[in-house]
Amino acid sequence: MTTSARIACKGSGRSGRPKGTIKVPHDVLQDIWVTVETLREDMRRQRGRRPSVSEACRLIAQRGGVLWLVGGNVDAITRAMEHSKRPPCSDWRRYRLERAGKFLKPVSDKQGRVIASHAIQNARTLRSRYHDANKIVRTEFYVREVWTNFVYDRLGMPRPYLARTRLGLPPGYPGSSTIRRSAR
Repeated sequence: MTTSARIACKGSGRSGRPKGTIKVPHDVLQDIWVTVETLREDMRRQRGRRPSVSEACRLIAQRGGVLWLVGGNVDAITRAMEHSKRPPCSDWRRYRLERAGKFLKPVSDKQGRVIASHAIQNARTLRSRYHDANKIVRTEFYVREVWTNFVYDRLGMPRPYLARTRLGLPPGYPGSSTIRRSAR
């Protein structure tokens, strides 16, 4: 970089990611929030105590973290990974699954049959992404309701109708407990 280019960059103002853009897509945040909340609710049902977010993230990381798997013909995908030098295929990783108690834990392996496009296996990173997702959940009522429904679906529990009242919606808000349910 030339001196004049450095001076031009120095005085250009804000550096880094452009304002209004996101680094982590909402579906990744959704997956992490739902995974953590599912584990917390499941442990609450089993042990009678709901673990903290940090404890849940540590347990998820011990079990191998959260992986976003690529589906399809594994042989064709591995050939594409070998021949492609550009993302997204070049960033994908291969794993094999090993038994760890009653869970399957992903282990990095060059010959593995499981292919992941993205993986978060660090407890601190999981907790950080969870808190990013929780900001969305706290501010958007309908997002919280839908993501909470995902948690209940994963646990095989009936969806709560009163989820909106627990969200702190004001009385009279569509769907809050002060409005009667329509006859079915």
